[in-house]
Amino acid sequence: MNRIILMILIVLLGGNFVAFAQQNNQSSFDEAIKSLIKSRKENAFIIDALKPELCIIRQQYQLKRGEDMYGSDGKSYYGETYTLGVKVPGYLYMQRGVLKPWEGDKNYDRVNADGKYESVYFKSFQRSLVETKVAYSPIEIEFGRSYLQAINSDQTLYRQEDLVSDFGLSIDEAGGVKRGIMVWVYSNSTLKDSAMTVSFQQGMLSLEAKSDSILIPQTVSNADRLLGGVFVVPFYERGGRIQIRLAGIAVRTANGDWNLQLLASHFDDVSATDTKDTSNRVDAEEEKSKDFPEGNEPTLIK
Repeated sequence: MNRIILMILIVLLGGNFVAFAQQNNQSSFDEAIKSLIKSRKENAFIIDALKPELCIIRQQYQLKRGEDMYGSDGKSYYGETYTLGVKVPGYLYMQRGVLKPWEGDKNYDRVNADGKYESVYFKSFQRSLVETKVAYSPIEIEFGRSYLQAINSDQTLYRQEDLVSDFGLSIDEAGGVKRGIMVWVYSNSTLKDSAMTVSFQQGMLSLEAKSDSILIPQTVSNADRLLGGVFVVPFYERGGRIQIRLAGIAVRTANGDWNLQLLASHFDDVSATDTKDTSNRVDAEEEKSKDFPEGNEPTLIK
């Protein structure tokens, strides 16, 4: 029934469908979308469209002191982060947690309070959200190169060129009023669980993208399990097709707050001045991940 309501709206309004939706805050379009969101288990209407373009990025790091490299708990890495990645044609968007995996790590803050260690990027992996089987594939992240750039001044969101892949979400770069859906992605266990399953939460969101307000603070729940989020806007196309476009990406600040970074066309690109690798990437055989317990001391890698 909900789908029928939406299609009737499309047929009746034709080319004016988008204009109608933009001009009516409590429009039948909004109500139909709300009904669709609630009508299927796990909000599959939107989630199914987004899953192929989302991934989990797993970034590991080591500690270095002099010529010695340190991991923890018998592993070749000291710590790691899990964050949400978003694919668009020609690019992969990633969060600050990939570039600063030691940031917010209490173990790192404790053992390196006196600055005796240098943090070093180790291995990078990505995992599809489509596959039910947990499988991480190696990914090359171009730390310190022009292929990887921050897109905002506070360097909480980055994008890396991916010229091989032309798939992904289309971007809504237009300014003005936007009415769409905010989708949050959570770990069902912890953010340190490599075998985590994920769940999605979503709701309607209306806002206005202005040149001086493309970074919007967000109030989130269960932040300790939050991988990230995206703001998408449905667009009507000929033939009764609804396209989901990416209008914003949720970003985590250095102090743990969350903001929505809108992808409006009037943002100023920032060069990747903060992406310099502190040392050469270390090549080693991939290890099976384990959650490292709190309070681990660095262990020398021989």
